[in-house]
Amino acid sequence: MKRVLLFLLAIVATAAASAQTVIDVAFEQYPPLRAVAQTVSVEVPAEGITIGSDVSVEGGDGSYSYLWTNAASETLSTQKTLTITEAGDYYLRVSDGHQCQVSVHFTATATASVSSIPAEGLRQVRIFTAAGTLIEKTSATTGYADRLPSGVYVVCFIYSDGHEAIRKIQIP
Repeated sequence: MKRVLLFLLAIVATAAASAQTVIDVAFEQYPPLRAVAQTVSVEVPAEGITIGSDVSVEGGDGSYSYLWTNAASETLSTQKTLTITEAGDYYLRVSDGHQCQVSVHFTATATASVSSIPAEGLRQVRIFTAAGTLIEKTSATTGYADRLPSGVYVVCFIYSDGHEAIRKIQIP
């Protein structure tokens, strides 16, 4: 009896295995979503600057949406470009129609003019070359930039209350 039962189980298992159905599944694989910017570090002049115009986006399903945020994750725009007037960190997130996402980080630094530095309480000005070599120390609150040749400088403003403000300036 055991042999017959085993024989019947083997026949049923063989019949069940040959009754499987193969289902072909087709899917569409889009190329990876990429966003590349030629310029991710900019200086912001007083009149502002537009960033993102040189961003090239490729891959994904071809339908792109844009979201600009600042370092505090505040939404700034949903356009491809963003006009900024302040230094800081800016993020462009590009999404495609299937919500694949990629981000580009932009760093904006202020183009500091000497006149933009508050003079009240200013005790000393130290001027360094871009390489960090001290070239001048003065107590004058104005006129020191007029004596500098063209170039990029780091200026440290020391105030009577002890705080300092450091600016990178460019003398044309």
